[in-house]
Amino acid sequence: MLTNAILRQLATSTTYSRGEGYFYNENVRRIKRTGDTFTAKVSGSENYYVTLTLSPSGPEFSCSCPYYYEGICKHEVALGLAVLDEFGPVLEASAPYAAANSATPHVSAETLWQVATTDQKLNFLRQLLDKQPDLREQLSGFIGFRREAAVAPELTKTSSADIEKICTDVYKALSKIRFDESTLIDYDDHYNDPYSEEGPDPAPPVKEVLQPYADKVIKALREGRLTEAMPVYLGVYEGTQTATEAKDDEFSVVDDYPELSWGVWNELLTDAYAQLATRVLHPDQIRLALQLVADRVTVFDHADDAPNEADDESDEEFCLYANLRMMEPLLLAIVTDAPSARAVQEAINQHKWTGRGTEYILLRIADTLDDPDTWIERADQFADDDSKIAEQLLERRRKSGDLPALLTDLHRFTKRFPNVFNAFVVEHLDDKKLTPGPDLDLFLTALEAHCRAQGKLADYLRLRAYWTETQRNTFANCLNPRTGGSYMAHPLFYAQVLHTENRSNELLIWLKGLDWQYSHQLPNILPILAETHPADCMQLVAQKSIDLLETGKKGRTLYGSIAGWLAALNNVPVTKPAVTVLVSRLLGNYNRLSALRDEFRMKGLTR
Repeated sequence: MLTNAILRQLATSTTYSRGEGYFYNENVRRIKRTGDTFTAKVSGSENYYVTLTLSPSGPEFSCSCPYYYEGICKHEVALGLAVLDEFGPVLEASAPYAAANSATPHVSAETLWQVATTDQKLNFLRQLLDKQPDLREQLSGFIGFRREAAVAPELTKTSSADIEKICTDVYKALSKIRFDESTLIDYDDHYNDPYSEEGPDPAPPVKEVLQPYADKVIKALREGRLTEAMPVYLGVYEGTQTATEAKDDEFSVVDDYPELSWGVWNELLTDAYAQLATRVLHPDQIRLALQLVADRVTVFDHADDAPNEADDESDEEFCLYANLRMMEPLLLAIVTDAPSARAVQEAINQHKWTGRGTEYILLRIADTLDDPDTWIERADQFADDDSKIAEQLLERRRKSGDLPALLTDLHRFTKRFPNVFNAFVVEHLDDKKLTPGPDLDLFLTALEAHCRAQGKLADYLRLRAYWTETQRNTFANCLNPRTGGSYMAHPLFYAQVLHTENRSNELLIWLKGLDWQYSHQLPNILPILAETHPADCMQLVAQKSIDLLETGKKGRTLYGSIAGWLAALNNVPVTKPAVTVLVSRLLGNYNRLSALRDEFRMKGLTR
């Protein structure tokens, strides 16, 4: 099952808040559904590919971003909210799934290895090999790889030639694509849909070019042959990054062609990465595969081969490997056991890749090697340049219970990344335990910013306890657009604040000047006004309803809105009798509007 409440449980408050922002900012692009699986691209600082699968045990998410800590990431939250918005507030799995044995307690591999005898290990391995042919293939590859490693120089030389040929072929094919009407109309259903708000999808033509190469990589990775997959992988990378423009882009559907192409490539390999993470690879195979990467880095970094500095277009090409962030999905799939982690660590150290965008790989290595001290040291080193790493470091500090260290980092990161950690501060700091001064000021600053952004009365009530009357009134005033405020994205919150501060007269004045036809929060706001000004509230509702029925845009939308206002006030005891009178009056005066009566009937206002 998937619901909004379940999403909130799966994410931290900070992550949920960011994902909610991505959803409301429409960062989730074109959801594709296959059975119980939903996929979409979520855009932010980069584009990530997200998958959601419904199962009886709960929603299962995957994302191509490097976030792998507590809860689901913000991109997964955004997709979840978008799926609920498009397909319904409650989604159940429809396909049969094998129930997972969640009651099985977790036992570490190290503990089992220490307590098991050699005979027990061998007997267990033999039974596994008898029952699982896939493991026999993995063991065969693991044992036989030393023979392949003996011919590493020849393999590297051959691979370099393959990489360059694939690069050239991919470059030519991508550069020939025309994103024009004749191409897009064949690929994109949205192109033929006059009601679609989305532009044509440029991914399918790119996918057609890259699919044959992806099939080769998928087959090799599925069989654990990383050295066979790597030349194709690198050739496609170089080809996609050097193909900076298509032949034609009639509708300007492509913002960054290399980014689009590489994103499509990673989407094609999503399942292959997951399968690779379950395979046992010989460390020598990992070293040899990463040596291929090092050779390509050398080719593009070598001073003798570098282009003239004045040639900007060529210079871009020779910076292809300046950042190895592009290899994150692949390397994260490799670093899933201690020997693999050590092999990748050795390559990073040997080739001096620490400054080439390997931050998340190094953090994963520290986790895989169960080295929390190294993880903290590295995260502390990287956090000032990456808010996601800073967030992960804060989570570690919080879980450790080291409040002084947590506060020190919060002071540091809230200055470095303003407003990013407001939700974290509000959720995880207890203001009652903070001493007056910088620490409490940090909390109150974050709480105020979070309150303004989210428009939650509970946050305001916490703030209010620390504020003077002048501060409360200043805050309320800034929420009013007439006084220059910019926070009327939360009109209900504004009404709640005025009511809390006994300023309901101003609430009445504000509602009188509001355009009711386009105000969707009125069913929640009117009962607040009715508590202090029941007669004025009913008079205003009557006036606005009649004015809109006389001069507004008639139709079901308007009639439903009026019915909603009256239904909300019908639940307030003090205004219920007046609602009955007004309903009768409106139906009598506008007896020809049968749709109005229907809307009233659906709200239980009339028979």
